[in-house]
Amino acid sequence: MAQTQVTRRQVLVGIGCLGVSMLTACGGTAATTPAVAPTGAATAPVRATALATPATTSTSAPTAGIPSTPSSAGSPTAKPAAGARQKVSMVYPGPGTLIFLPFEVARTQGFFTDQGIDIDITYSKGGPPAVSALTSNSIDFAGASMDLALNSFKQSKIITMVASLTRLPAFAVVGKVATLKELQGKKVGISNVGAGDQLILQYLLKKQGADLTKVEYVAVGPDEAKINALSANQIDGAIVQEPALTILKGKGTTVLANLYDRQQATDAFGGDYQFTGLVTRPDVIKEKAALVRSMVLATANANRFVATHNGEQITMNLPDQAIIGGDKAAFAKIVDAYKQAIYSPDAKIQPDDVATVARVQQESGALTGAIPDMTQFFTNSFLEGAS
Repeated sequence: MAQTQVTRRQVLVGIGCLGVSMLTACGGTAATTPAVAPTGAATAPVRATALATPATTSTSAPTAGIPSTPSSAGSPTAKPAAGARQKVSMVYPGPGTLIFLPFEVARTQGFFTDQGIDIDITYSKGGPPAVSALTSNSIDFAGASMDLALNSFKQSKIITMVASLTRLPAFAVVGKVATLKELQGKKVGISNVGAGDQLILQYLLKKQGADLTKVEYVAVGPDEAKINALSANQIDGAIVQEPALTILKGKGTTVLANLYDRQQATDAFGGDYQFTGLVTRPDVIKEKAALVRSMVLATANANRFVATHNGEQITMNLPDQAIIGGDKAAFAKIVDAYKQAIYSPDAKIQPDDVATVARVQQESGALTGAIPDMTQFFTNSFLEGAS
């Protein structure tokens, strides 16, 4: 019997009726794309699974929304002199991911426009393609995790995080087994080879004593594809974000680790963990410092907006493609549940959180040898004077 696919709209609709089987309620076929070449080498066999959606580009025009706090000199809301807006392209994984939500807020609330930027956003299948576009000089800005800055360093390429979005890896591991260690010898769905979700998963598995060489990582793509793959018994487990976590819990899937739970995350990593942020290249910082500052201030304003507004206000102007399923009410509840735990309130990158990333990669085996000077991978200089 053919397996039924979960569409983007069904993903969030399912939250309101978790007792009903979404996978048998509606039809539809997931788009297929070939696997994307990884940024970093995998530490275990990876099978490319054609269940991912292709990258799409969002509209660049912002939508008027709830007014931001009035500008003041030296604060993140400070605006440049009036003039023609500068066209800027950026890439980050999406759409519909909580870990890059502040970028969507910056666009729809007009924070990029306030800084004289006409933003054009392209969504990628995981972090490695976004970083590849950045290091190949195709674009000057990307959304990525600090883990991928270390991966790039291994390939003698430096990228620099200039603003923080999230201070915890917003992931959960689910599976058809009872414990994390039992994923050894199983197929586990990840977004892409070498992406942040794979690196976090490897650390959690090794911490539980699993042999990483016996775990088969399957590059599935976005979360709705992981739900489909689990339903079709193509994989035995997956590392997912919300709202997929809520849906899978409602279907009875075992939650093996939940990093949305701050206590679990602290127990796993020993403290906060610098995860996603705005990244660029050193040459862009040197040659386009004013533009970098404008991008950073727009991001900081979005972070502050998320910290000081409720989920309904945060999501009210987001386009449907930025919300899996387009159900803003359900998405708003998820934002309210987790925003205090995962988002940086001021976009500042904490050195201790960056040090945690290096230690975790070293302990997982993803980083061999001595830990490099981590200060080369981030700077808060464009936030100096921001309140």
